[in-house]
Amino acid sequence: MLLSANVQEEKTPDSALPRPELPPTTTYAFQLDLYEGSELPISLSKEKFQVELVVGNRLLWTSQTQHANRPDSKGAARWYAVADVSVPNLPLDLAQCPDVFIYLVVDKISGNERICFSRLSFASLMAQGWGAGPRWIDLQECEDVNGLDADEFPGCLLLALRVATATNKPAKLEPGSRPFLNDDEKGKTPGQVPQIGNMVVQLVSARNLPALDTRGIFRSKSSDPMVELFVNPVTQRSSVKKRNLNPDWNEVTATPLLT
Repeated sequence: MLLSANVQEEKTPDSALPRPELPPTTTYAFQLDLYEGSELPISLSKEKFQVELVVGNRLLWTSQTQHANRPDSKGAARWYAVADVSVPNLPLDLAQCPDVFIYLVVDKISGNERICFSRLSFASLMAQGWGAGPRWIDLQECEDVNGLDADEFPGCLLLALRVATATNKPAKLEPGSRPFLNDDEKGKTPGQVPQIGNMVVQLVSARNLPALDTRGIFRSKSSDPMVELFVNPVTQRSSVKKRNLNPDWNEVTATPLLT
């Protein structure tokens, strides 16, 4: 291959190119009220974990906690904490603002590891207003980590997340926005969560259940059915009916309901 090349000095343009106009920005205030977690992965029952809030390049994290060590609180955890953070230089146009990520993070020897997450729209959080109250947020597994067993549910978190521009942030919350926490309870664990009553469930019977147990080579298949009722953060279990595909329970259980 025969080539010929030369270098020539580039002429300076008569006028500089116009600098693109940057979109107007502002500072946003975030407030996270983190209450409880439910149906969190049982494989993490001996681990310490926390919740991280990520907005753009800003990170806010909560204190660490563990699974509640009670037989009626399977997969449950409690924080009852409030955290605030300001995020500057975000666009005024909500359509250009980044989504908000909430991570469930496990404390590993090698460092923190994000196990589950939830992705929330910035615009939808702004639309809720500063008076947003608590709600349950479903989590998804971080598939690149693969830190859960195949049959595990990632869990859910009871929290309130508020967003407002720093200049328009109200000085006080609206009544009812923080039913489980008062302003003087930040970082503290209150005694008992307020309740509105009990949910009463009457378990009567079941018919034609599948036979899942094999008891001996010459015996027919059967099952030992039991019913579990999950009402955050309490788990209620019925009695076990041995070798019965058409069990009758006639049992009643009452579960407290949060306000």
